[in-house]
Amino acid sequence: MRYEYSDFLQVEFDSCITPSNELDLSGFRLLDVDNRTVLPINTQVLWSKIMQLLHNEFQAILGQATKGSTILFISLFRFIIFNNTLGLLPCGTPGLLIPFMVLVETLRNIIRPGTLAVRLAANIIAGHRLLTLLGNIGPSLSLTLVSFLMLAQILLLILKSAVAIIQSYVFAVLRTLYAREVN
Repeated sequence: MRYEYSDFLQVEFDSCITPSNELDLSGFRLLDVDNRTVLPINTQVLWSKIMQLLHNEFQAILGQATKGSTILFISLFRFIIFNNTLGLLPCGTPGLLIPFMVLVETLRNIIRPGTLAVRLAANIIAGHRLLTLLGNIGPSLSLTLVSFLMLAQILLLILKSAVAIIQSYVFAVLRTLYAREVN
């Protein structure tokens, strides 16, 4: 049976069971080892694959001449990802809640700009819809009411312009606050 385990180097070994009648009595036999190998769990295999991909990427960028320096950049990657993960945690988070809080904080940081954009789009669409609805009832009104409708639409356009300026300011300020929170 052939086994392979790759991390940064290819490690391969063979394992087989030899029947006792085929054993060479003058040769050495390995019955047990002092340091047993612990097989990795799925997250360790995933992390190992990510490190291997980074190693290959950095080696392709740096070239073969700088073979040993990829470990420096991989270490830097690990340091940055570890600190960014810690940055997602509120102060004083109990150890048991850390994985859950990282997930919640990540989702919050992803969802916030989306909700901000939805709110901005909803305000823009609401102004357009209101002007359209008022404009559609114009042909069925008398000339006097049409003049009031025109005045109302002009006032709504002014209001819509004011809302657009306020929304732009709110969007910019909130986006800046969100960026400051993340950094």
